[in-house]
Amino acid sequence: MRTTTIFLVDLPESARSSAQRAAALAFPEARLVRVATVKEALQQSLTNHRQILLLTDIDEMEVALAAQATDTEEMPRWATVVIGHSSADLAESIPLEECTPLRLARIFRLALNLHELLRENLQLRGDLKTIARRLSHDLRSPLNCLHLNFELMDELLNGTDPALKMQISVIRGSLSEIAQLVERYTDVVKASAEPLPAKEVAMDSVVNNVLERLEGEIKQKNITVQRPDDWPTAQGVAVWLEVVWWNLLVNALKHTHSSMSIQLGGDCDGDEARFWVANHGAAVLAEIKEKLFPRFDRLHGQIRPGLGLSVVERLISLQGGRCGYERRGDDSSVFYFTLPIATGHI
Repeated sequence: MRTTTIFLVDLPESARSSAQRAAALAFPEARLVRVATVKEALQQSLTNHRQILLLTDIDEMEVALAAQATDTEEMPRWATVVIGHSSADLAESIPLEECTPLRLARIFRLALNLHELLRENLQLRGDLKTIARRLSHDLRSPLNCLHLNFELMDELLNGTDPALKMQISVIRGSLSEIAQLVERYTDVVKASAEPLPAKEVAMDSVVNNVLERLEGEIKQKNITVQRPDDWPTAQGVAVWLEVVWWNLLVNALKHTHSSMSIQLGGDCDGDEARFWVANHGAAVLAEIKEKLFPRFDRLHGQIRPGLGLSVVERLISLQGGRCGYERRGDDSSVFYFTLPIATGHI
């Protein structure tokens, strides 16, 4: 059983008595340490004990120092509890008149649980950042090296062995698929680990950048992309929206026959802007319509799930929007997403 250390910072006698009884109720194995200041508590040697720091809100500077304290790994050091009224975001508080041992014991447990969840969340975010960097940098170099070597082998063979050239082509295709998967996973992991603030987005510039990246595929299939002159003004993250449009357009190109068209558009509906990609083709079957945008965090429970639309769903949800599919007329499928309308444009 892990020991819980509770630092009592310059508490008056009445509060100290309640704290001692509360500690016995919440954590029978608790170790109480009396200190005069938060600085004195910080000088105590670190242990693997769970730690709570209890103080009054007489000095807001002391409360802030306690709430922002970190350990040697730059993680929040302890759960901070304030007797009184505190505005500190990382501290739980209880009014002095309600500071009975039973209620304070509940606050102790709550504060410690939230503290441990916060540490776990920060560690998981660190894990995601590491994974994103390793996926983006460490895997990209060997994949590029393999791709270049297969390009060279293809040129050296120069048609002398059709069967071998076919195998090289298959391997090159697999490498391209791996590179695309790495990019998609990295997009979601980066966004989840380091959420970016939403700003007013120039959607025409975002779409232009994506269409430039897909210019070769569009020309190869002889497809016309129709888009509006004006777009709704929305709040979002431009770099994430490029990923969203890219995935939706790749999906549309995949299901659109040569020499046909894809339509892009946007309109306003109340306090949200709606953007869409429409392509001609067969309707999505009713039984899979509701599963087109699976949540990324649920993909581990599915067998070979689609990844592109799941990436779209995750990035749009991080921006406060939603995704969907609808049928327009008899021959057009519409994949759409929404975003909040930019402040001042409602």
